[in-house]
Amino acid sequence: HVIGQLTGSQEIGDFADMAIGAGLTMGSGAIASSARMATIAGRGVSLTTRLETNAASRLARLEATSPKAHFFSRHGAATTIEQQYVRATTGLTPDGVMLRPVDSSRFLTHRAQLAAVERAQARFALTGERSFSFEMSEIIGEGFIRGGGSWVQTTNVHAVFKNGRLHTLYPFLSPLP
Repeated sequence: HVIGQLTGSQEIGDFADMAIGAGLTMGSGAIASSARMATIAGRGVSLTTRLETNAASRLARLEATSPKAHFFSRHGAATTIEQQYVRATTGLTPDGVMLRPVDSSRFLTHRAQLAAVERAQARFALTGERSFSFEMSEIIGEGFIRGGGSWVQTTNVHAVFKNGRLHTLYPFLSPLP
């Protein structure tokens, strides 16, 4: 499902303010919720932080195993909503490659992306499909429609496999067919 969408001539700062107001952080992509934050006794590191760090590490290692894969470096939670806006409007990817403007999105958390990766890998192993979209059970990503006109939150994911390996995986901003 495409969950939320804004259109019109609003500035990128308005989108950032809206995301922050919704409890989302711009840099890490983690959802800030005191109810979901638990501190490990004596260590001063939140459980959420530890889980996010672990998921990010697993995603980075997985991306490194596949030449030209870019699911983590261009669509991961460490990218910012501003970088996604630039991609949608100019074509410049979060990792600095100049391409054409397209719909551009990022996962809100590393854990949400890792869950989507695991689901995509399971489907690929079962069916051999190389390109497919699917729906997750909660909002997992956000981004901009090509040209920067609309900011969207979504539960949808698109996965592409090349040579048997995950090539890209990103929050899909359009409704599923």
